[in-house]
Order: sequence, then structure tokens, then C-alpha cells
Amino acid sequence: MITKKDTAISLFFLIAGFACYTYTLAPSLLDGDSALFQYTPYILGVPYPTGFPVYILLSKLWLMLFPVGEIAWRMNLVSAMCASLVLPIFYNLSRRTYEYRLPAITSTLMLATLPTYWRWATVSKHYTLNMFIFVIILWLGTAKPTRYYLHGAMLLVGLQLGVHNTTLLLIPGMALLFLFNNNSGGVRKSHLLTLTLCLTIPLLSYLYIPLRGEWLITQHGYDMAIGHGLLTDFYSSGLHGLIRYFTAADFMQGLTTNWRHVPYNFINVYLLDLLEQDFTRWGVIWGIIGGLIFAMWKPKQFMPFFLIYAIPIPFVLTYNRGEQLAFLLTSNLAFCMFIGASIAPISEFLNRRPKKTLHAKIAIPMLTIGLFLLTLILPYQQTIHNIVWLKSKWKMATYNYWTDILSHPFPEEYGASKLALTGIMATWGDLTSMWYMQHVENLQPSLIGIYPPTEEIAHAWFVEHDSLFIAGPTLDNWQTDVETRYHVIPWGRLVRLSPITTEVIMPRFGQPHTAIFGQRLRLENIDFNSHVDSGGTLYVYSSWQSLTDLPELTRYSLRLTKGDTIISQKDDTLLSGWFPLNYIPKNQFLVGAYPLHIAVGTLPGTYQLQLAIYAQEGDEWKLADGKPILNLGQIDVRFSAATTSPSPLRFNGEISLDDVEFSVSRARQGKGFAVRLLWQALKPLQDNYTLHVELVDENGHVWRDWYEPTETSTWQANQHVRQHINIIVPAVAPTHDDSLQIQVSWLRPDGSQLDRHYWFIPVGKKIDIGSPIILPKAKRTFIIPAMENNLRINFANQARLIGYSMPHAINSPAEELPLILYWQGLDDMREVYTVFVHVIDEDGNIVAQHDGIHANGKEPTTSWATGEYITDHVTIPLSTAYHSLMRKEMRSVIRWKLELLL
Repeated sequence: MITKKDTAISLFFLIAGFACYTYTLAPSLLDGDSALFQYTPYILGVPYPTGFPVYILLSKLWLMLFPVGEIAWRMNLVSAMCASLVLPIFYNLSRRTYEYRLPAITSTLMLATLPTYWRWATVSKHYTLNMFIFVIILWLGTAKPTRYYLHGAMLLVGLQLGVHNTTLLLIPGMALLFLFNNNSGGVRKSHLLTLTLCLTIPLLSYLYIPLRGEWLITQHGYDMAIGHGLLTDFYSSGLHGLIRYFTAADFMQGLTTNWRHVPYNFINVYLLDLLEQDFTRWGVIWGIIGGLIFAMWKPKQFMPFFLIYAIPIPFVLTYNRGEQLAFLLTSNLAFCMFIGASIAPISEFLNRRPKKTLHAKIAIPMLTIGLFLLTLILPYQQTIHNIVWLKSKWKMATYNYWTDILSHPFPEEYGASKLALTGIMATWGDLTSMWYMQHVENLQPSLIGIYPPTEEIAHAWFVEHDSLFIAGPTLDNWQTDVETRYHVIPWGRLVRLSPITTEVIMPRFGQPHTAIFGQRLRLENIDFNSHVDSGGTLYVYSSWQSLTDLPELTRYSLRLTKGDTIISQKDDTLLSGWFPLNYIPKNQFLVGAYPLHIAVGTLPGTYQLQLAIYAQEGDEWKLADGKPILNLGQIDVRFSAATTSPSPLRFNGEISLDDVEFSVSRARQGKGFAVRLLWQALKPLQDNYTLHVELVDENGHVWRDWYEPTETSTWQANQHVRQHINIIVPAVAPTHDDSLQIQVSWLRPDGSQLDRHYWFIPVGKKIDIGSPIILPKAKRTFIIPAMENNLRINFANQARLIGYSMPHAINSPAEELPLILYWQGLDDMREVYTVFVHVIDEDGNIVAQHDGIHANGKEPTTSWATGEYITDHVTIPLSTAYHSLMRKEMRSVIRWKLELLL
């Protein structure tokens, strides 16, 4: 009997499931099938067999009724909603079957945390809708029979068949469940017609496929509909084509050839791989034991669930395509029932024990709680795994990649005369993402997707067209020496192909800007907008020609600067990753499409756009005037109002703290890191405030603080402003978890602090923003080292040079002078000092030198604890100075210079 407690538990599963699935929800565009189902309902396209018409039509209705957010995100949200709704229904189904709450909770927790189930709850596809309808059918199958409950079940079966036709495999188990639950002895003949109608009406949704398919062919043509992702290439007009489509004949070869491998694959593929991936080894053992207990305890209830579990497995093993675990979701649901059944007899035993004595009243609840905690172990581990896995898996990478590609210059944009159509060749799974961007974001809607990415398909394309762009490692699978058969031009992230017999067509951008870098690479022309919004992306287009063979990793560095400060920078290779050669040959043409992202909060103003080329970092190729940097022109960064709501973390109703980033997740004692703060002005500010940053331990002790005067009076209402603060961790800062916190506050010109609010509630003066994990400095020593020469030279009571070691003779010009300096820290140092070591001759001339932070930057002075000894190995090259040192006295001079590095 379902009680108020069961209702509360059901509500908990619904809310908790939705919270977990939306927390790990894919935020935007994906690829492959997921991208296909992110845009197909929006445009009412026709996907691959068997069409999934109920899913397409219901998703279209959802998009119309819920017009909030990006299309891709809204389609992902459908899966999260369906997966969440499954849980309370499955709990009540299990509760009816077992009669006890604990096994029902266990089964539901196992299903909710299955990695495959959770994964498909976060992306767009029909699996969770299929599970939602399926679990309602099972719930009806265990409900008390009413006059029309079979009609409802048949209607739902028809809907489920319209979502996925593998429902056919589940019908025997569902039918047996209803048969055992129907005490009336059968179905009345008068109901057969209405039951048939209830099953048939949802199946009429399959008429959508030919009706929509033929309309798309009429409007766009067959090839164009396929090339724009509107229609699958598995669709063919006519009765024969529709039969092949609805039976998925092109996917079914394995069903006729792989049956003999089922016994072997059941053990080695299913039990030892697929099932273990979702349940872990202990979960598999638990489920098998539970299934045996279920069969002996309630054989009548066991049989329908066993059929639901068992029948899909041979199909999946012989079909051997796509996401096998996704096809096994319904089977795994039944396996979760087995796991719950394993503790049902224990629950029955505990509930039937008399509770008359005090010991019984205490012991039975305690045993129940203990059993419940044991059953939580595996779901808890699965939950942690799923959150870590999916939060790292789902990013904006696909959306950003195709936004970048579709912002490239394409032939029609620069007036190529012969090219009527432009094609992009890639795998089908990559092209679905491009089609989404075309149909939803309206980016480059005229581009044609070409697949499969074979040379035969490319050759057929070139019969009527002059040019083809390659997106992906397509050319790796073609015959070698592609460059001898085609003009191959790196084109931003793409590669452009054209027949070797045609003329090379290079874009003529709006700003001819010829420059030669290092006598190796010529810039022909360049184009970019003269303005960009704060938080936007500036695209810089360029054309190049190599003057000699160049390394594969030749890089460009595009920079937006203000004086000597780099505001934004983009460094990447000139060469597309899909270019077939591992170098840039002489006279090679290249086209660059460089996205320079302007960080949200960059202050409006005029900035300088600069370009450098290098093969090794720090060794930029010189221009004709000897400079390594080419000034391309000025860029106006314009004010852009914040597009996000202000954070509830606010100061005096004037400034909100919207985002915090740390440059590292871990920092060692004495090392530095950057804090990036994103502020939003809630209204125009009248005064210039000073940001106060404090590094505080758990006892409230301030280890360091920094003051950053800020021209806040220039901030406009709703403007984002990004601020960078460089933090140096004290040398002896505490190192356990959460040992230090960074606190920020704002000071008025008179030194008073602004009040901090959470929304409109005053909550103090400062905001804790956390900090990276502080790690101890490695190999710290307070034992004086052995040295050849002792000294006691004190540098401003900050550090002492206590000695050095060096060779007594130099034997050849090729040698270097190895010098070891020994230091001792005398006080806590807040700055990073650079040590200058000069080798001078007897006349006082500097003939060699070494400048740098101690131990090649590994021992900055900020990491020196009071009393700590530091060994600093210095190598001074002497090859150019050797002859001037011959027969002269050589001395080392140690000099110090203060330099703030961060």
C-alpha cells in the first residue's frame, strides 16, 4: 500500500534526480547522434532509421512551449526531465513488487546512479523518454486492474514503439506482467477493437517520415537535403525504400551473421565488460544473487522481469552497433530490480519480528538503518564517479570549435568567380554539429556537408565543383602524396583542396599589409574589424606564403596590448592539424583565421593589435626593420552591458562579484598565482575605491595583504570589469586543506569599508573567495651544507651569502663555469629577487654573466624560510670570454637587484 511516506520518498527521488542530472547537464552543442537530436526536432528533419517520430514531434512541442535558453541546452534538458520522472515511478513500481521500502529505495538508487543512465540523462537523445514510457507501462502492469487500464497500457506501448522500435523485444515481458496481474482471466472480445486502436493510433506517427521526407526532397532536392542535414541518406522514396528504412535493413547485417558468437560474447562481452561497466564487479555479483533470491521468493513476479532483462541481451550482442549499453538500459532496469530483491527477504524478516520488548524496539530499527547504510555504498561511489566524469566531459569545446570554423572566410565571401557551392568534408558525426550551427545559429547556411570522407567522394564532388574544405583527419586515410594530386592549402582550422589542374584561388582581404618575417614567411594581406565588444571575439584573417621550408610548429602570436601590458593573446600554429605534411614546404600558400577572445570585463578604450611569428618561444622572427613585432593597427574595445544577472555577492548595492578564477589549483609555499576577479557595476560609481585583498588563515591571522587602487568612478552601470591580483604565498604558510582563505573588500577614499550584502541583507565587510590548495615546499633544509669557501655577506638583513664552490682552472674554451652559491634566509621576504653573477677580468670588464632567479626559478626568495639554507647552482657560459681571460686573474662578483616578477 502506497502511503504518505512513499509519496515523500518519490518526491525526494524526483527532486534529487533532477538536481543531479541538471548539475551535470551538457551545457551546449555536442557531436554525433546527440547533435543530430539537438537540431532535428527544431527543423523537423528526418533522422536515420527508424525515425523516432514520437520523440521528434514531442521534442518539437517542447521547444515551442519552453522558449527559454539555447536550443541544444533545452534538448539536453528534455533527457534530464524524463530521467528524473522515471525515478519516482520506478520506486512505486518496486514498492508494489517487494512490498517493502528498503529494497525499493535500493533498486531506485541503483538505477538513478548507473553511469549509462546518468550519462543519457544529460544529453539529447530518445533513451530517457523511452525509459519514461516503459516504466509507466510496468507501473500499470503492477497496479490494480481497472476497466480501461489495458487501454492505457496499449496506448503507451504504441507511443514507446514510436520512440524506439526495440520495444518489440520488451513486449513478451510486459505481456506476461499484465497477464499475471489481470485476475479477470482474459480480455473481453468487445475490447479487442478499442485495444487495437489504442496501439495503432500512436503508430500513425510513423507517417511523419514519408510525408516530411518527400516534402524536404521537393523543397531542397535529395542531395541538398542530405548535404544540409535535413534528411538522412538512408531514406529512399518508394515502397521498397520505406520498407528498408522502417526495418533498418542497412543496420541489421549482424543479426544474421553473429548469432553463433552469442554464448561466448555473453560471458566475455556482456558479463565481464558491459554489465561490469555499469554495475561494477560487486554490483554484478549482487544482482546475480538478488535474481536468484527473487526467483525463489516471488517466482510469479520474477518471470516478467526476467524476460525484460534477458531478451534484449542476444539482440545487442548480435547487432553490435552503436551504444550497446544504451540499448541495454531496459535490461539494466530489471537488473536493478534483482539487486533490490536481494534485501527484500531481510526487510520482510525484520518487519515481521515482534517488537514487544525494549531490545526489539531498539535492535530492529538499528539493523534496518545499518542495512540501509550498506546499500548506499555502491550508489554513493557511482554518484561521485558520475559527477566527476560528466563535469569534465561536457564542455563548450564543440560549440567553440564550430563557431570558429564557421567564422572562417569562405570563397563566396571574397568574390571567387567559379565557385557556386562550397563543401566541407568530415565524418557524419562531426557534420551534425556543423548542421546544428547552420540551422540554429544561422552560421554559413549555404555550406554543404560532404561524407563519408573518402577520396572517391571528393573526386565525385570535383566533377562539378572547384573546391572542398577538410575538417578532421580525413586525409590520413587517403592514398599518400595527396599534395601531388591536389592543391592543399591550410585554411585556418581547415584544409582546402582543389584539383591540381585548377588555378590556386587565394582570398584578397581588405587590407594589403605585406611584411616578411625572418626572411622565411611573407604576409600578403590581412583583415579585421576595427572594433570589438568587451567579452567578444575579434577575428583576424590573413594570407601568407612561405619563402622556405618551415617547421611544422611555426606559430603566430596575436596580441592586444595597452602600452607594455598584454590584454589578450592568442598563440597557435600556422599550420592546420589536418595538413598532410609534417612541415610547411617552400612557396606554400596559407590562410589564417585567428580568433582573439577579449575577456569579459576588459575596459573600453583603444588598444594596439600586434602580430609575431616564431618557431621557438621567445625567439620571434625579425622584420625588415629589426623589430620582432608587427603593429597591425588600433582596435577600439567597446562597452558591452553585462548579459548575466549580477551575483548576490555585493558591496553596498554598488558592485557585485560575479566570478572568481585562480590561475592554478595548487600553489607551493613561496610561489605565486593570479586571482582573476570579475566585477559588475550595479550603478554609476561616484568615487575611486581601493580593493583590499587579504590572505588569512583559519584563525583570522593575516599573512599578507595587498591594496589595489581602482578607477571605479569610470565604471558604467551594468559594466563588467575584470581585475587581476597577483598573490605570493608566504614561505611558511600553513599547508593543510583550507588552510588559507583570500578575503576581498572595498575601501572608500577615507579608508572606511563598503558594507557587504547577500542580495540586500548586510553580512559584514569582506567576501571569502577561497584559495588554491597550499602545498609545502619540497626539500627544505636547515642543516648548513658543506662548501669550499665560506663567506658571511649580509644583504639588507634579508639573506646571507654564506659561501661558494667553483673550479680552480678552466681547461678549454668550450667549458662553462659551474658555480655553486650557498645562501641562508634571514627574514620573511615578500619580493622575488634576481641574482646577477658577473665574471670580470683584472681591468674590471664584464666578460661573462648569469642573471636569474635562484636555482633556475625553482627557489624564489619568497620561498625562503628564516634560517633555511639554499644551494644555488649557476652555470656561466665562457666560450666567448675565454681568450680574454687567458693569463688574467678571474674573479666573481655577486650583485643583487630587486625585481617584482608577478
